[in-house]
This record gives sequence, structure tokens and C-alpha cells, in this order.
Amino acid sequence: MQDSEDQEPDKGKIIEEYYNMKMKQALEPLYQNFQKWDKGEIDHSEISEAIHECQKEIQKIHSIFNSGTDFLMKLIEANDDMPYDREGNRTD
Repeated sequence: MQDSEDQEPDKGKIIEEYYNMKMKQALEPLYQNFQKWDKGEIDHSEISEAIHECQKEIQKIHSIFNSGTDFLMKLIEANDDMPYDREGNRTD
């Protein structure tokens, strides 16, 4: 049996972590806008625009995540918030 350090990193889990981070970044502003709307700080046209902008961002994210694993791992490696290299090894 191999040590866990000798096993290949699970790129699927790393990509899922990256996806979750990107989705949170896209949805957080919408959540903030819904709170403003609920308090009467913005009107229905502003919340409608926020929904539209969020949907456009989510479409971009889905487009990126339909790319291959190698491309996604390169993006993850380039992202300062993700401590992995393109092979899935932790860099922190």
C-alpha cells in the first residue's frame, strides 16, 4: 500500500474547489443586492439588472468549466487563491 503522499492528487476535487470559489464570487454580489432590495435600498429594476449580470457571469464560468482538465489546472495554478500547481500538488 502506498503512502497518501505518493498518490496522485485528485484533480477532480481541486477543480470542484475552484468551481465553488468562482461560483461564490459570482453569486455573492447578487446576494448582497437581494439584501439591499429586501430593505428597500434598491428597486426592482436594479435587482433585475443584478440578476441579469449574475447570469452572464455564471454562463462565463460554465463555459470555462466545460474546458479540459489540463486547461482548468493551468487556470488554478495561475490563481493566487488556489494553492495548487497544474499537476494538483499543493504549493503552500
